[in-house]
Amino acid sequence: MSARRSGWLRLGFASFVLAGGLSCASLNYPDPAPPLSGHGQGLPPDADAPFGIREDPPAPAAGTTERPLSWSDLTRLAREHRQRGELTQARERLAQAAMQLKDLPPTNAQRRTVFGLQARLAERLLEGGDPEDADRFADELLAEAEAEPELGGAALVSLALSVAERRAARAAGSGAPYSPLPLLRIAFETARTGPASRDRIGLSFRVADEAYRADELALARRAIDQALADTRRLRPTDKQKIAAFEIYRSRIALAQGDLDTAETSAVRANQIFDEVDADSSNRGIAEASLAEVLARKGDLDRASVIIRGARARLDAGDPIHDHARRLILAAVARVERIAGNPGAARKAYAEALAIPPVDFAPDADLVRRLRHESGELEKQPDAVASPPTTDSPALR
Repeated sequence: MSARRSGWLRLGFASFVLAGGLSCASLNYPDPAPPLSGHGQGLPPDADAPFGIREDPPAPAAGTTERPLSWSDLTRLAREHRQRGELTQARERLAQAAMQLKDLPPTNAQRRTVFGLQARLAERLLEGGDPEDADRFADELLAEAEAEPELGGAALVSLALSVAERRAARAAGSGAPYSPLPLLRIAFETARTGPASRDRIGLSFRVADEAYRADELALARRAIDQALADTRRLRPTDKQKIAAFEIYRSRIALAQGDLDTAETSAVRANQIFDEVDADSSNRGIAEASLAEVLARKGDLDRASVIIRGARARLDAGDPIHDHARRLILAAVARVERIAGNPGAARKAYAEALAIPPVDFAPDADLVRRLRHESGELEKQPDAVASPPTTDSPALR
């Protein structure tokens, strides 16, 4: 995990984005069903070439040897093997079918059908086959999908998430470090080739969060942009979620140094929270986020006014949960530091760290970050105390 990473509030919206996990098997871009005839999607033979659809081999002439099995024959046999629990034979049949279709483009319906069957088979093998062999098979398919994202589909997304979950559990049991991000990236890039869905919103946010914490900022930005676009398309009335994603986008853009985008997203979030009369926790965090961006842009007058308003919420009597309080005080400390007020910054750091810990991973991340920032500031005498630089982890 990057030294520059900063835990910050997911605004409570991580719970409604990720609660219950991601059932990506229900994504709205199912793998194409196998064609009903030897001519692909029921098209006449002369229509095959333009669509990249390969015909089955012609029947042998009278008196000649039997024709070789076609890809559709092989997939039919693979399904029969799978139904009987003969998974090794099913895998061999699908490998033969995939070999016949390997030169077709990744968007070809027949090739995607076979690949989807392979992904489903790999997931079943992970549940009850030789673990090492099943892992190798899954890795082969994941590598193929990484190279050609359009080849995958719902089955590949489900496989990637299943493998990530299993490997995370295995790592937790052994105490070994593990990041699901490489597999989440494959799932996300595959999902991006399909239409918008609620599952893709959840997956995109999860990728944005993991990538941001791992300092993979380009991926984080791409993922949060996707989550926002899909939410606006599918759930345009869910203003709270849109505002929450805007704040996350602002934080990622701030880390990238894209201050204009960071400000635009933070302003949008504040406007939405005003419109829906959001609770003090969310409004305080939105205000604190905007104040940090403005301070970074050098607009200290506006930043100071906004951060004072956010700080005043802590004493107004409205319920604000502890993680939100810590986030607001962290923003106070950072704005004061940028403004050249190390004494006020130290006081805000101390208040933030005095809040009891919350059993919430982002809060633990934030506590570690604040201790680092506070320690960094303590090493500088007031006369020479300097604001954090662009590359400082204090900004994250």
